[in-house]
Formats: sequence, C-alpha cells, structure tokens
Amino acid sequence: LADEKRSHEIRLRSARDASKARRILTAKSEELVFAVEAQLRDLGFDVRNMDAEITDRNAPKREDLRLSLNGPHSSWEALVEVKGYDKGGGRTADLAQLQRHATAYALGAGRRPSKLIYVVNGQCVLPPNARRSPLAGSEEDVRIFAQEGGLVVGTIELFRLHRDVGGSISQHDARKLILESSGVFAYPGTAQE
Repeated sequence: LADEKRSHEIRLRSARDASKARRILTAKSEELVFAVEAQLRDLGFDVRNMDAEITDRNAPKREDLRLSLNGPHSSWEALVEVKGYDKGGGRTADLAQLQRHATAYALGAGRRPSKLIYVVNGQCVLPPNARRSPLAGSEEDVRIFAQEGGLVVGTIELFRLHRDVGGSISQHDARKLILESSGVFAYPGTAQE
C-alpha cells in the first residue's frame, strides 16, 4: 500500500508540474501573471499581486507583482513586471515601464526598490527549445538595466529553476540565485533539453 501510495503521489506531482509548465510557458496577460506569482511563491518569496490590490480604477497602474522576504532581508522588496509575447522576446519599453514603477515606488516608500525583475514569456507560440533568449538583440539595454541590479528572467529558466527545487537545488539556494543575479538570468542547472 505504501509503495502504491508513493507511486500515485509521484504521478500526481508529475501532472501538476505538466500543468504549471503549460501555463508558465504558453500563457500571456493575467494568466501568465498568476502562473509566475505561483512559481515565485513556491520559491519562498512573499508575493503581492499589485493589480489585485488596486480598488480605484483611476489609480495609476503599478507593477504586476511585488516580492518581499521574511527574516534577515525583511526590508528587501522587488518590483516585478510580467509580459508574454507570441513572436518577440520582450520589449525594451517594458524595462522603461518598470523604471517608472520604481520611481513611483520610491516616491511612496522613500527609497528605491531592492531589485527590478522583468519576467518575459517570449515567443510563446514556439516550442521552448526554438526560442531565443529574452531581449536578444537588445544587449546594451539589458546591460544598463543590469547595472542597476535589474534582472530579466525568461519563463523557461524560471520553470527549470522551480522544477528543480527540492531536488538538485534547495528553495533557499533558488531564492539566492534570484537575489544575487542581474542581467539575463541563466539558471546554472539548465541542461540542453
């Protein structure tokens, strides 16, 4: 019975992972925001969906998600913008939008956010192994964004990181990779698939 139960639990986990993979790798708009929110929560971040918090329709738009941590990094907060594109690998205008959100945050909080994170599901109509790196061809813009600690995360890399938590990487180490990375995120555990 114990072996059968474990077998069922493994199959259930596989089915859940496949569902998450489809959402994070194929979704756009609000569905993508919810998928990214769930994966970041699973990595141990405290996540606020900022659009869900806006009650005044005339209020200015904010970032999609806001990340924070409990414990020694309690003042750490990141602003996250999430975008999905059928054909492109992201837009540099999205980085400028995130910078505007950071300015608004600084005016309200009296300090800059700890990190800016741009999560992009680029070329989502293509199979993952046929997609280009996020913002490919915009290396100078990414370099400038990275100098301010900005991080560009492709959903493929986020999925791979999330998939390996509890296996080849701990939740703590996964969060640390996000905290310490800048530029285009490349999960070190990524193997050619």
